[in-house]
Amino acid sequence: MKIKLKNTFPPNCKKHTAKIVLIGTGLDGIDLLFKFQSKYKEVNVVLFEKSELGPFLLHALLKAKGKHPLPASDKCPAMQVENITFTFNSSPIESIDKEQRVINYRG
Repeated sequence: MKIKLKNTFPPNCKKHTAKIVLIGTGLDGIDLLFKFQSKYKEVNVVLFEKSELGPFLLHALLKAKGKHPLPASDKCPAMQVENITFTFNSSPIESIDKEQRVINYRG
């Protein structure tokens, strides 16, 4: 399966939805999301995390930032924090084509 990545960050745009892929649950990625959060109406994040602890780790990082994550009602497994929706993917990444902005993964 492939995910096509494209730049969805037009300057000063509050109407569009940003689609972001994070590889691994880390503080730097979470900080980056909060920088873009105010610029977009919705931020949809696919989080690739090979550990089964991904949702737990994300929840802990968000709580440490003073955020209160809730389960997203329409997606499973997913988590909602303000205007950011996290969807978890534990499928192994097979390759990343930076030129084409494509992530190939099993699943």
